[in-house]
Parts: sequence; C-alpha cells; structure tokens
Amino acid sequence: MLLVAISVAIGAWVFAQADKTVPVYRAHAAVSVGERLHEASLELINVNLSGAHDSYLAAEEFDALSANPEGPLFVRAVPAGELVPRSAIGSSGDLDLRPVSVTVANTAPIEVGSIVDLWAMAEDLTGREATEPQLIATGLHVRAITEDDSIFAAANDNVVQVLVPEEEVGRVLAALGSTSNITLVPQLGG
Repeated sequence: MLLVAISVAIGAWVFAQADKTVPVYRAHAAVSVGERLHEASLELINVNLSGAHDSYLAAEEFDALSANPEGPLFVRAVPAGELVPRSAIGSSGDLDLRPVSVTVANTAPIEVGSIVDLWAMAEDLTGREATEPQLIATGLHVRAITEDDSIFAAANDNVVQVLVPEEEVGRVLAALGSTSNITLVPQLGG
C-alpha cells in the first residue's frame, strides 16, 4: 500500500512538473543581425524551461517591444528553430555595423546568419593572380544572399550582403573596388 501511495505521489509530481510550460518565441526562419523584430519570422511555442524562461523572449515582452516606435532589432543571429534569447534583441544604437554587398562565385556553404571572413587576391594586368590572398575583414555576419542575375554576372555568382563594422568599411570597399577575386570563407561554428 505504501509503495502504491509513493508511486502515485511521484507520478503526480512528474505530471505537475511537465505541465509547467511558458509561451516563448522561437525563430521560424533564420534571423540575421540587424533584422527588425517582427512576428513573420517568429512563432510562439509552449516549452518547459525549468526556471530559465527569463532568458528567452516571452509573449508579453514581444508586445511591449513592438510598441516601441524605433522598433527593436536583432543584435545577434538566431538560427531557424532556436528559441529567441533576450540578449539577441537590442536597438540600432547597439550596432556599429553597415551593410555591404559583395559579389562572390564561391560555393562554400554560406547561409543567412553565417559568420564569414572576407579574403581578396589581387590580379595583375594579364589576369593572373599576382599576390598571396589577404584577409580583409573577419567576423562578418551574412544578412542576405541573392543570385546575381545581371547580364554581366558569371554563372553561379551570388550577391551576399554582409554586415561590416563601421571602422572596416573603407578597407572592404577598397578591396571590392580593386581588380581582386573576392572570397567569403565561413567560420566554423558561425
């Protein structure tokens, strides 16, 4: 009898703990740095976070943040399917990044939200590669990727919009404006 009573008590406790879910947002699609906070890329789900729910964007917070006329934005990328941490939401004042479009033909696995390094290899006048590759900028966030469909584009060219720290924009634009082959190399884990 005592064993049955203990089993029932433990079962009731387990069910009570499993029922302590809270509504928080997760990214329905990958969200990049600098993107505005909007419901189109998020979905509200109920999860049991065992007391860690304060670390994630809750339903009532979203309503309060959306009322802000400046509109909050993401200061960190959030991959598709992951819960949205509060620390990923900020304001434009929290970012010193500028969007720069880079035309690349590499086939590295880059997607929105990836973190990449920008490398350049200058060519001489005969079209041969003349110098060792140079690292131009590191730790750039990929904000958008589109296929370059202009008549001057080579096959498989993509236009990748990366977010560049303000102090590095001049160096990146100089590399893009020179006769260089530009390559974006993804960082592992980025």
